Amino acid sequence: MNLAPCPDCGNDCSLTATTCPRCGRNMKLGNLSGSNAVEVTDSQMPNIFSYILAVFIGLIGSIVAGFTGTMLGIPMILSACITLFALGALFGFAWSKVGWKWGLWLVAVSNFIWFIGAVSIGKNSSFVLLPFFIEILPSLISSCIGAYLGAEFRRKQYKNDGVV
Repeated sequence: MNLAPCPDCGNDCSLTATTCPRCGRNMKLGNLSGSNAVEVTDSQMPNIFSYILAVFIGLIGSIVAGFTGTMLGIPMILSACITLFALGALFGFAWSKVGWKWGLWLVAVSNFIWFIGAVSIGKNSSFVLLPFFIEILPSLISSCIGAYLGAEFRRKQYKNDGVV
């Protein structure tokens, strides 16, 4: 039986397989003849525009979530975490190749701006570290978890359908 390693996970796959049985990577149909030729769909590979979109939507989403949460009487951090979780899941689902790292792209700019503002307002180190653990870390964790779950959902969905 002719086998070729999957480029994503390294699992040995049959040359006639359409997907990797371990990770679900789409293997190119036809004559592989022992090479590592693999087809990656455009929907799995993000372009530079998708990263810029993630930063912009993450920034706008954080601001809108904060104001909306305040108007509805929900704590601002809870509203931001729920919104960033949902945005992470959407980006993870849309471009599953990047996976949980979409969470970093979604919150990087807004949290950096927030951190710089906190540092410039208060010179006390406890003032800077406390907001990090209360505000920045939960939003980062929720967006990364959302992106991971969105990517995993897409992989499992398409793996069951035999598409990816």
